[in-house]
Amino acid sequence: MFILETSACTDASVLATILFIKKLVKILSIIVPAILIVLLSIDFTKAVIANDDNGIKRAQKLAIKRLIYGAIVFFIPMIVNVSFSLLDSKDVSKSCFTNATDEVVDALVQADKEKLIAKEEDRKAIITAMIQDHFSYKETLKQLRDDYEASFNGTKLKVWFNALEEQYKWSKNSKYYWVSGPTVENSKSKGTCVTYVGVALQRAKLLPEAKYIYVSQSGKASMTGTGASYVKDHPEIFSYSFPNKTPKELYKSGELKPGDILAWNTGSSGHIMVFAGTDKNGDLLWDTGGHTKCINCTYNYYVNKKARMLVRIKMVS
Repeated sequence: MFILETSACTDASVLATILFIKKLVKILSIIVPAILIVLLSIDFTKAVIANDDNGIKRAQKLAIKRLIYGAIVFFIPMIVNVSFSLLDSKDVSKSCFTNATDEVVDALVQADKEKLIAKEEDRKAIITAMIQDHFSYKETLKQLRDDYEASFNGTKLKVWFNALEEQYKWSKNSKYYWVSGPTVENSKSKGTCVTYVGVALQRAKLLPEAKYIYVSQSGKASMTGTGASYVKDHPEIFSYSFPNKTPKELYKSGELKPGDILAWNTGSSGHIMVFAGTDKNGDLLWDTGGHTKCINCTYNYYVNKKARMLVRIKMVS
């Protein structure tokens, strides 16, 4: 089967139009001569029956005209073929005319149907892929959330932050002075930043009652308080270090994580609070009690002061 590669000759509608013209011309080339023969017979019969010389002459002239018309009609297919052969077009040519057959047109129509079916299948495939991608994306998000929750709950940071928040509810109404032995039972006693962190550790079941920690105010950085030895003796729960770096430096180097307890040695008093993460601007957030009482706040007074102690919670029982 021969089908042209030019755009017009591979268009089913174009070839169908050409095929219609070819069939119409073929029909006319048969019908018109037959009609002319009938008409000529009628004209000459009338003239002979009437024995009219003038009528016979008129019939002869009319016959000549009709013969000319018939010849024109008869030669139309040849004229059309010659016209197409003279065309020098990329899309329409003699081959385009000669190949306009029922077989070729049917083949092109079928090909167009198959293309439409293929496009529909492609469309469905694209939609299916989009749906699958959507569900895959949702599954990925769910997995990320699950992984995050698993990591979060694995270190039990949620428990720790909940304890800090519960302790803050008391701390925000407290007065600022030292409590020598903060416990969960007497946590309504007024206290300092050490009380806030210590009682929160007790609430989270990280430290026994009446245990707390802070940094030594001496020249040498060290952990002190009734809970210091407990922290040191339980490496499965805590890790600790004496970085002598600012929170900004620690965070930038990846050494500072949410939930870390930082303490500063300022000579006379010092300070201790918990790193709570960052806000949308990248500012460091803190949970703290004592003289400055806030939760998830940007308390920048100590951000550029070197922290002498860092305690990290590894596990909550």
